[in-house]
Amino acid sequence: TNIIPNLDKSFVAAMPTKTFAALTQAQLVALSEEQVNVLTSAQIASLSSTKIGSAYLGGADLAQVKPAALAGLTKTNITGLDIANLTGDGQFVALTSTQIGLLSTAQVPLITSDQATVLTPTQAAGFIAKQAPYIESTDLAALSPKTFAALSADVIGAFTDTSGGVSAQIQAITPEQAALMTTAQAKALTGAVIDSLATDAFVALSPASLAAIPAECVF
Repeated sequence: TNIIPNLDKSFVAAMPTKTFAALTQAQLVALSEEQVNVLTSAQIASLSSTKIGSAYLGGADLAQVKPAALAGLTKTNITGLDIANLTGDGQFVALTSTQIGLLSTAQVPLITSDQATVLTPTQAAGFIAKQAPYIESTDLAALSPKTFAALSADVIGAFTDTSGGVSAQIQAITPEQAALMTTAQAKALTGAVIDSLATDAFVALSPASLAAIPAECVF
C-alpha cells in the first residue's frame, strides 16, 4: 500500500534526504501538490536525474515546487528536468547562472518564449558556447535588450548558420538588442553570420560596436 498520499505535509518536509531519495516512482508520483510545495532544496538535491524527470517528480506537480527549493538542482540531476514545466516568473527566474550553464543541449531548445522574456542578465551570462546553437531564435528575440547584452562573446560567436547560409539566431536580433550589443559581442561576429543581421538591427548598432566588428566581415 502506498502511504505517501496519507502523510501530513509536515512529515514530508521533515523526511531525511536518504529516505526521500529512496522513494519509488509510484511514491513520487503520488505526492500531492501540497506535499510537493514543502519539499526542501536538500530533498531536491538528493534525487537522481531520472527521478527529477517528468515520469517521476517533474510532471504536472513540478510547478508546485517552491522556487527556493530549486537551488537543489545540481549538475548530477538538472539534466533530467523538464525545463518547459517550470513557471516563468516564479521558478525559471530562480535558476542560477550556474544552473543555466548546466542545461543540456536537449533542454535549451525547450525553454519557452515566456521564460526567455523573464530571463535576467545574470542568468543569461551563464549560457556557454556549446549551448548557443540550440537557443531558439524566437527565444533570442524575446530577451530584453539588457539580458541580450549579458550573453558572453563566446555565445554570440557560436551562433551558427542554420539554413542556406543564414543564421536564424543573428537574424532574430532586434534593433533594441543591437543598440545595446557590447563591443565584445560585436567582435565575436563573423563573416559567416554578419550578413544575417537585419538592416534595422545593423543601423541600431552603436559606433563603438560597429567599429568592433572584425574588418574581414563582408556586409
